[in-house]
Amino acid sequence: MPDDDEVRIAKLNARVEKLAEAERILIREANDDESFQRDILAKYDAALEARDESGIAAYLSEVEKLRNRHTARTAALTRVRAEYDALERQRSLRPQHDAVAGDMEVRRRAIDFIVENWGTLRDMPPAVVPVVWVTVYCAIEVGLRAERNGGAPALVKDTLAGGTLGREVQEATLSIQFLQRYLPILREEAGRAARRANAQLLIDILKWNITDAPYMSRLARTLARTFAKANAAYKRPVPHEICQ
Repeated sequence: MPDDDEVRIAKLNARVEKLAEAERILIREANDDESFQRDILAKYDAALEARDESGIAAYLSEVEKLRNRHTARTAALTRVRAEYDALERQRSLRPQHDAVAGDMEVRRRAIDFIVENWGTLRDMPPAVVPVVWVTVYCAIEVGLRAERNGGAPALVKDTLAGGTLGREVQEATLSIQFLQRYLPILREEAGRAARRANAQLLIDILKWNITDAPYMSRLARTLARTFAKANAAYKRPVPHEICQ
């Protein structure tokens, strides 16, 4: 017969899984809204071109609905994640020193990757440097997490179970490939205006996740940023080693 501790842990595990599923549902809803937002932005551009007042009014109405859903979803995610974090602490799944050691490993690998691929970023526009750092850091973190979970077989299992790790690995890979193609172009750009425009495009795509940015007007991109949320990693300092 299971003892009290085993029963308590089983209940905590069940609650954690339920919260994780709630988070996945909210994230799927957010992704659906992002796709819808891109669709109505395209219609808004057309309405502006045609000076279609009814089309513009319809867009503003949908924007308000999106904003309200975003506010409600953000509050729900905050509640879910707060409870999830509290339960994780109770389960004591990972000692604090392991978490710190893991973060330092990701940091070291990210610095090495940047230096080996692009050398110093001292010549880059200042706003681009943290984008490169966070993109590479997050990609390394996802890669290590996938390795520790069992590699490719675990990714297949996670995807079949409705998890997000496989998608995270795919998105991280695409982000790194984008940097590898785009940074040399940005470095070679001599014109100040063109360099600034190219830098903003990179920031919109990687920091704000506006994947359709190359096909959007400047006004549409500006509006899209009002809905976007940057990764929390942007609040951390950029290591000086990549700008030496």
